[in-house]
Amino acid sequence: LNALGNFINRTLTFAQRYFGGKVPEPGARGEADRAHLAAIAEQAGKVTDNLEAFRFSAALAEVMALARASNGYLDLKQP
Repeated sequence: LNALGNFINRTLTFAQRYFGGKVPEPGARGEADRAHLAAIAEQAGKVTDNLEAFRFSAALAEVMALARASNGYLDLKQP
């Protein structure tokens, strides 16, 4: 769960520091942005499928995989 907590903390801190705590309007998307959005969509589908089949451990594993990928995305995109 550390990856998820770290991602949430980093996201909120980033939003506060650079955008006054508000989500900004989206800008132009690069290749890394498009790839991460595609990964989010894929992981969300896996989470949904697992939850609907009552595979809660598998759903949590997918959420954690997304948190780790999102931390990597933040590393790549940090100012």
